Order: sequence, then C-alpha cells, then structure tokens
Amino acid sequence: MEDRIRFNNEIIEWVQIDKNDSQQISELEQEWVAYMREIYADDSEVTECSDNEIKGWLTGRINIQGERDTMHFELIIVDGTIAGFTMYAVDLGGIKNIMEAGCGYIMEFYVKPSFRRKNIGTQTYMHIKSTFIRHGAKKIYLTPDSKSGIYFWEAMKFKDEGKIDPDNLMPIYVSEIERCLFVPERHK
Repeated sequence: MEDRIRFNNEIIEWVQIDKNDSQQISELEQEWVAYMREIYADDSEVTECSDNEIKGWLTGRINIQGERDTMHFELIIVDGTIAGFTMYAVDLGGIKNIMEAGCGYIMEFYVKPSFRRKNIGTQTYMHIKSTFIRHGAKKIYLTPDSKSGIYFWEAMKFKDEGKIDPDNLMPIYVSEIERCLFVPERHK
C-alpha cells in the first residue's frame, strides 16, 4: 500500500514495507541502525552492539508485515529519497488497566536529521492519524524518546497521561482523535 501527497513542491510517499523486497529491507536496515544509535546513544546495551545485532532486532518487526490491515510499517520517501520510517497499528489487546483495546499505537517514528524541520514529521503524523481514523481508532498513544520526541509529540497535541508502559518503562503520551467531516481517500 502506498500513499502520497505533494507538499512544498516535494512528493512525500509512505510505502508499506514488503518483507519479500530485499533491496527495500537493506535500505530500511541502514535507517534502523541510525535510528537505534540516535535514540539509545546513552544506553550501553545498544552502543556496545554491532550493526548486525541491531539489524537483527528489526527482523521480527519485518516478519509480521501483512498479517493484518491495521498494522503498518512504512518507509517515508521524499522525492525518491528515504527520509525515515514509521511503524504503527491499531492495538487489538491494549495494555491491561492502562490503555483500552482499539487505540492507535505509534511504535516507531523516525525522520532522518537532514529531513527534520521541513514538516515531513508533521505530514507523516497527519497521514498516520487519517489512517487511524479510517480504522476507527478514537485515541492514539505512544512512548516518545526523550531526545527530541517529546517536544514534537506535545506540538502534535499528545499529553503525558502519567502512566508507564510496562514493556519499555517509558511514559505513555495520548492524543484524542478529533473527528472531521472529511477523511481523504488513499491515493495510489
């Protein structure tokens, strides 16, 4: 599945990862390593790992692609160049006593440094939000990295709920999905 828009004279595309496309996976692996090294720069468990070990963490995420239509792992492509990636899904199980099932969950969100401050992240979030609206979610939650993510997500109207994700022990930020009269259809 692919969506695209024209924004500031650039074409932004969100292309679903194809687990059978070895070139696409190779390109994603490079971005994944850069992402992990950036957000976990102060974590010795990551800094002491080889690039191949970090690439291995990606394998499980790639392998579940295509299992359901409410799960998305997409490359962000700007004018033919990979600008980052995002992984998000409707959380079917929720987090017991913390988040109800059926919420949108943004698991990963990475825009390469050279594409930041150009509204690529904002446009990608709007794409994700409209996808969640189509899937019927009423809230979106995530656990932002503390480097730069918190400021971005607060600007997108996410709020710290005072809850901790039991898996990664990070604070959970939530945004109510504001309903609109028009949800754009996907363009191919």
